[in-house]
Amino acid sequence: MLEFGTNTLELPAREAPSLTRAQQVMRERLKGLGVRSSVEPAGSHRILIKVPPMNSNSLAEVRRVLSKAGKLEFRMVHPESDKLLAQNLIEPGYEVLRLHGSGRANPIVVPYLVKKKPERGLTGSYIRRAQVTRHPITDEPEIQFELDKEGARLFAEVTREYVPSGNIYHQLAIVLDGQLQSAPRINEPIEGGRGMISGNFEIKEALALATIL
Repeated sequence: MLEFGTNTLELPAREAPSLTRAQQVMRERLKGLGVRSSVEPAGSHRILIKVPPMNSNSLAEVRRVLSKAGKLEFRMVHPESDKLLAQNLIEPGYEVLRLHGSGRANPIVVPYLVKKKPERGLTGSYIRRAQVTRHPITDEPEIQFELDKEGARLFAEVTREYVPSGNIYHQLAIVLDGQLQSAPRINEPIEGGRGMISGNFEIKEALALATIL
């Protein structure tokens, strides 16, 4: 049984909070995990979810995916991130997030000075679909996402605004649940509303994240 505070749900202004929407989300998450389920309302702010018998580990994973927020944000990296961090300076409105690399013997951790708020309010609420793919060279799992029409417009505006100027380059941080997943450099405007989240994902973790998004 899941309980929702329907009066305090933080959903986009264009989408009214509703238990019906929450049911749809839960169904999609369970479908993404390949779990047969029954999702139905149980009062004004509760949802009853029934799944087949399964072992404790599988059940724990189902509970984790159903309860996880899956908050995705697109934030700008400070153009002088390296310089400021070397001086131990943090400008107002920014915070230090660390990107964990894939070094085998010695894991690589790279700090970035990242805005605390998403650029132009660009968050995962604009994601229309997300799926797991594999990098053509490394074969590592990645999450490919597609934005809706409004999200694609905002994404295009951001990438047009921050195209390289002289020797100044900008990076767009992709932050999932407060954790920095990647910080690709913006080389040109991205008009199609599609992007990729890469990281040190296990295939099971990537599938769960794509399902949550």
